[in-house]
Amino acid sequence: MAPEVLESRMDLENIESFKQADVYSMALVLWEIVSRCSATGDVREYEPPFGRLKEHPCVESMKDDVIRDRLRPEIPASWSNHMGVHLLSSTIEECWDHDPEARLTAQCVVERFSDIISSDIIKSTGDSGSDDK
Repeated sequence: MAPEVLESRMDLENIESFKQADVYSMALVLWEIVSRCSATGDVREYEPPFGRLKEHPCVESMKDDVIRDRLRPEIPASWSNHMGVHLLSSTIEECWDHDPEARLTAQCVVERFSDIISSDIIKSTGDSGSDDK
């Protein structure tokens, strides 16, 4: 859950509040996807985003970690070895910002993905060196 959801400080009358919380959640899902991606050469055993917590943490322990300590899942150093994954990880970090107003919009994320796809980043960092996709 986004920090503002955990703190019960969402403006339930403003649709933008829901969008901002969704962007935070999307960042966690993207982290899950990228953490299973072999392009970085470092696919680890599955671990929950907040792996050091017990399997089913209580809301209070999540508040401590997400709000007080501002913890987020680890982004391994190996993610910076692949330009496309590096760009994704920076997008992820901007989407799970503590401040909902500072998070990227979903439209901005779509535009970043389009830029990555339309650029030569994916082709130039592919492990086969061919144009096969």
